[in-house]
Amino acid sequence: MGLPKIDGNTLCELIKKNSKLKDMKVIILTGKNLVGDVEKAYESGADAYFSKPYDYNLLLNKIKKLIG
Repeated sequence: MGLPKIDGNTLCELIKKNSKLKDMKVIILTGKNLVGDVEKAYESGADAYFSKPYDYNLLLNKIKKLIG
């Protein structure tokens, strides 16, 4: 979420609004875990949200599900 020049939600919105990138899957991995963060991420178009420390197997299963 805390990227150098843009936050993760804004980047996700830009990806999802771009006609060439809109089908790209976005998984948010963050150390931030504040109230409302998950909802904001999904509102921005995120396909999944994991906060650190995350369960590797859950993440891997989600990736497999998203890419088919």
